[in-house]
Amino acid sequence: MKTCYEYDRLPTQGALKHALEAHYGERGVPYYELTRGGVRFNQYVGVLQVGNETIEVLPKIDRVTHSEATWRNILIDMLRKTLGMKLLSTENAALRVKPHSILDLYMEMLLTEVAYLMRHGLVKSYRKTEGNRTALKGKLLFAENIRHNLVHAERFYVEHSTYDRENKFNCILRQALTLVAHLSTQASLRARVGQLLLDFPELSQIPLNEALFARLPWSRKTEAYRTAIGIARLLLLNYHPDIRGGQEDVLALMFDMNQLWERYVIQALRRSAPTDWRVEGQEKRPFWAADGHATAHVKPDILLHGPDGHSIVLDTKWKVLDGRPSDADLRQLFAYQHRWGCDHGFLVFPQRQMKLQQGRFDDSPLQLHVLGVDVLDPQGALNIYLGRQLWEQVLKMGQGQ
Repeated sequence: MKTCYEYDRLPTQGALKHALEAHYGERGVPYYELTRGGVRFNQYVGVLQVGNETIEVLPKIDRVTHSEATWRNILIDMLRKTLGMKLLSTENAALRVKPHSILDLYMEMLLTEVAYLMRHGLVKSYRKTEGNRTALKGKLLFAENIRHNLVHAERFYVEHSTYDRENKFNCILRQALTLVAHLSTQASLRARVGQLLLDFPELSQIPLNEALFARLPWSRKTEAYRTAIGIARLLLLNYHPDIRGGQEDVLALMFDMNQLWERYVIQALRRSAPTDWRVEGQEKRPFWAADGHATAHVKPDILLHGPDGHSIVLDTKWKVLDGRPSDADLRQLFAYQHRWGCDHGFLVFPQRQMKLQQGRFDDSPLQLHVLGVDVLDPQGALNIYLGRQLWEQVLKMGQGQ
């Protein structure tokens, strides 16, 4: 397994080089760029599996004083909170999966969830089936019966209801288990998925796409499937098989670090919000309009709505702040504050320790504060710790205390 950080350049050669070039194609992909003799990763983090080779891309803020395991845990916690998945920590999985990667943890969690569902019984449902039978059962289809049984009077072509495990939920899990068996390079995971497949019912292959997952008929009986289906969706929809020979298949579980940081901060704020404050993300308002043109809108990352109509705007940036913010970031916050009538705005950056810069716009009552928040809590409660940091500073500065 190769491990690198966002914006790193990784030398490649041989089959790995050819597979990454083929996956890049003519239009390219957002998470890496081809360079002479290798690839350069962008702001996307996660894992790429190409054939038997795994490339793990971790966040990059401070890798001098902390190990890869530390930043891997930070990324896993962000994914767990923002995607709503109970992903295992590397410490909990270390006895089973060595060496462990983010992809191994996804697979580990899928197998754990499927094993739980199988112990409690897979969901059954009714479905319509039709075919030739030796006994009349259900509804006789006259046209089909004549076409198939003109010289076989002892048979009946019928349509009837069957109550079994053949449904979309179980079919998705079956295909996800088959994919894990194909992709996994860890002996322990391969053994576990092999055992699960032995006990899993044989089911039909169904075409998989985003629309299928969006239209799944969730109910009280299938609610226990949510975590397993969520992980299966990520694995199945991000798998790109090599149709030429299957030797350079690509699985890309990559996440935009800017979006991940924004969603993570929103979750942290919501978990620690005072009772009289409300946290909203991506609230949109019109900004510019002209006849014959589409209306332009602006939407700040986060808006905090407090009592008596008091609001504070926050904009998240996943990058190392060296000195003052860029002019573009300052102009962006000024536009947000002006449009929403917020006296106080915050640019939120990740840091290794709390850091606050107070500032104001010239010839304007609007104040903008640059807030660097600690991304690592020594006690491990990262999301709660982050939320408390943010609320303490936001309420202190935003309310003029």
